[in-house]
Amino acid sequence: MDKQQLRKALEPFREMLKDRGFALDSLTFEPAYPGDSSSSYVLTPTARWIKEQGQVKSLEILLDTLWKTTTVETRISVFCFNLKEACQPIVRRSKIA
Repeated sequence: MDKQQLRKALEPFREMLKDRGFALDSLTFEPAYPGDSSSSYVLTPTARWIKEQGQVKSLEILLDTLWKTTTVETRISVFCFNLKEACQPIVRRSKIA
């Protein structure tokens, strides 16, 4: 499955996340094996709720929704979710007087 086909196949996934209150700001796709676009993809979602929920809870939400909205063929094309960048600490500014 190529990147465009995967993007289309994941539309119900993104819609269900949105309906559940977990909308994604973006979802990027990178080949799991650089140079081989016919294999699976690493998906990197970004959303404030991912930072707030943490990696474990976010992964539970993403995988549960993925399984409910996609076919086996689509899931085979998803190598993994990359949450490392999405879970960087939220910077909060506070005044020190």
